[in-house]
Amino acid sequence: MKMNNKDIGLSTLLGGPFWIINQSLVRVLGFEPALWVTYMFSKWQYFFRIDKLDDEGFCYRTKNDVRDDTSLSFDQQTLIIKKLVEKEILQVKKKGLPARNYYKIDPNKLGEFVGKDVIEQKEKQIKKQKQVKGKVFEQLKGNPFTSQGDSQGLYNEYIINEDIINENASKEALKASPCPDFSDNLSEIKPVLKRRQIPLSEKPITVSANVREILEYWNNSGFPKHQNLDTKIYKTIVMSLRKLMGGIFFDNADVYNEFKDRKFTKDEIIQTIRNFALAALNPDYEPTNSFKEYLAKMNLPAFLYNSYSEKEKSQFCKFFENPPKLAIHTARVMNDDVPNYTKALKGLYVTKMLGGVAPVNGGFPPQIENKFIKGGKMMADWFKNNKKKLNPYFTRTVKDQVELVFESLIKQYDEINPGNLCSDYTYDTLLPKYLQEQAVLVEGGFSDGMVNMQ
Repeated sequence: MKMNNKDIGLSTLLGGPFWIINQSLVRVLGFEPALWVTYMFSKWQYFFRIDKLDDEGFCYRTKNDVRDDTSLSFDQQTLIIKKLVEKEILQVKKKGLPARNYYKIDPNKLGEFVGKDVIEQKEKQIKKQKQVKGKVFEQLKGNPFTSQGDSQGLYNEYIINEDIINENASKEALKASPCPDFSDNLSEIKPVLKRRQIPLSEKPITVSANVREILEYWNNSGFPKHQNLDTKIYKTIVMSLRKLMGGIFFDNADVYNEFKDRKFTKDEIIQTIRNFALAALNPDYEPTNSFKEYLAKMNLPAFLYNSYSEKEKSQFCKFFENPPKLAIHTARVMNDDVPNYTKALKGLYVTKMLGGVAPVNGGFPPQIENKFIKGGKMMADWFKNNKKKLNPYFTRTVKDQVELVFESLIKQYDEINPGNLCSDYTYDTLLPKYLQEQAVLVEGGFSDGMVNMQ
């Protein structure tokens, strides 16, 4: 496939090893859609260079890939794709088994939106310049100085070049003129003569990609959310995370001398939040008393450092590299009617959630083991009861069925725990919805002809 001139022009605008987000694109689409388009086009360039585009010029990226690279959540991506398709900027088609979304940006349609905005901005700029020039000219022209030569000379010092005015004529000289009207109206052109200084408190806070990703992970973990950029607490959080990654957050905390000058990476902070979430939100981990409810209500600043706490002032330091312990219960392992499902569930859970590392003692605690057994039974029953509605090509083996369940959960959650595998919500809502999207579940049922067409 060859690139035409418009493709090359758009490539220059959007591509490269870094992202340059066009201002017109942001004004037309909004920041998040502009970021998505810029990111996807950079990937399109890459696949073009390595000759991995399909015959029609489509490329493929998963929502997980986009989230990891841009911090855009799944919900944000869904809304963005819908918006771009409606504007005919983006083309989407499904390919493969299971079906995957492939994307292609229409450079002609995108160019229309960007070009229209560029023209509108230029017209606004010209109109603004004319208004400024006319206002200052009328005010200076109506000021009767001692002689025509003086008046003309002062006016020449105020020659306007774009939006900039020469300020060689001082305010005192203007006040000393015999015309009180011009001196009284001087305040009206003050915004033109001198750019207003914005107090630091009014300037919007800049949030880096790493800080944004940490905040998004916190907000998606089940704790009190921090999403309003205009609040004082949000600005405090951003500054605290910057200091944490810069190695100066614990400089004034004597109780944590070992962490002074310690620079924490984005991944270390997210892992610590993950450890904290297990303790605060997962009933399978300590603590098991009312203190767990206290942790679950904690906001991010208090998690990082709470000077009013009598015992542990920083939950971050407590859970850094120290995941919570599993709660000790006296529960017994229940009878397993579908051991093949239970085994497949545990195997895939260890692979996907534990990085392939099984528990040290070779098995899960009884209360965790029971969740796998219960989940296996619920899964077996669900696939048996819906057998006629399912495409057998994708559900032939227990392994196929287990993988479909995990795919439906991964689409919904960043982290999966054993409780998700035995949840009514999983089998009543998440799994059916996902299989319908993938054309694996059809309410009317699959005929032999439909199966053969697959």
